[in-house]
Amino acid sequence: MRTLIYLALGIAAMAAVLTLTSNNDASTSVKLYKDIGVENQPLYVVLIASFFLGVVVTWLMGLLGKISGAVRNRKERKKHASIVKHHEDLVAGREYLAAGNFQQAESTFQKIYSNDGDDVLASSMLAETLFKQGNFPEALKVVDSARQTQKDNVELLFLGADINEAMDNYTAAYDNASLVHKQQPNNIQALRKLISLCEPLKRYPEAIDFQKQLLKLVSSEERSDEAKNLADLELGHARLEAKREGTSLKKAISDVVKRHRSHGPSLAALAAIESEAGDYKSAAKLWSKAYQSDHNVIHLERIADSLVEVDEPAKAVEIVKKSIQNVPSEAAVFGRISLVNLYLRLEMIDEAKEEYDKLSEECTNSHPARVPLDITKAELIRKAGSTDEAFATLKGAVEKLGLPNPISADKPRIGWEG
Repeated sequence: MRTLIYLALGIAAMAAVLTLTSNNDASTSVKLYKDIGVENQPLYVVLIASFFLGVVVTWLMGLLGKISGAVRNRKERKKHASIVKHHEDLVAGREYLAAGNFQQAESTFQKIYSNDGDDVLASSMLAETLFKQGNFPEALKVVDSARQTQKDNVELLFLGADINEAMDNYTAAYDNASLVHKQQPNNIQALRKLISLCEPLKRYPEAIDFQKQLLKLVSSEERSDEAKNLADLELGHARLEAKREGTSLKKAISDVVKRHRSHGPSLAALAAIESEAGDYKSAAKLWSKAYQSDHNVIHLERIADSLVEVDEPAKAVEIVKKSIQNVPSEAAVFGRISLVNLYLRLEMIDEAKEEYDKLSEECTNSHPARVPLDITKAELIRKAGSTDEAFATLKGAVEKLGLPNPISADKPRIGWEG
């Protein structure tokens, strides 16, 4: 088929030449450039020469286009291969990093970074690898270098904040996180980072402001915890300001309690102030509220200590029991163990045994309260006069904790070896 086409084109060309020859026998001159040209040549010769010259020029241009296209395609293939290799190296490096093979990861990312220092992903991954190896100064150098061209890159700013925080450069870390917050005011991660950095910097007012912003952004499931964090910050601020200004700590904490009436740490802090002032009954009531809020049994122990000290054991038992009654049953288990210990402290052995028996039925061997309950059982047995059995019970409880060097078997006493 191709041969026939070429034959047809050849016949057409010959016909064209014959036609030109027969119809254009006059002479002509053609000036190409200045003195360059042809004179007194048959017109058909000029036409035929022009035609073939056009063919040659067109062919040369086509050839040049093909060569240019081939070069361009080669560059594109080379570029594509480079991109594929770059991607494969990044994937390999991230796999090394995920597997904890930090040296191999560092080598891989360093190679990419050396070839292209403007690659933000390679820079951040290299910095992260160095960071995880504890090479904080070098990691920070990589981040700072990358930020020369990517000043406001959020990933680099977060990484810089983490590295600076690890180096105790809290102000620099705060500045990094602050730049993210300025770009993205509703960025929850940036707000959390700023709040955590405000504490070592003693910037409580700013932390409180950030926490209030965060409280508006989190989900309803998180809001309760974040409200508690806000109260924690306000309590810390109240203590710092009272110490700095020499003002009443009691008033400062009371103001926090007014804003956060069920905040356990604030109630406990106010109780401690009342206890130091000798108002043990008020202190006991505040500790009771604190326990009902956060279920921390230390508050119950403080109640016992404060009221027993002023020779009001019955009041101590009454308040501890009432405190436990107002707490969900599962959370109250540890509080009831504390009540048993109070009974034992007051030599109310029958009451202690009765409450212990109830707890023992409720708490299976896998229950979180089983070990502290067994320790209480050991004391109950010791109070009954059976030291050896008490020792064996206590030893078993300690062994359940999986701690090394449990109570010595050759020293039948309640205590630790050494």
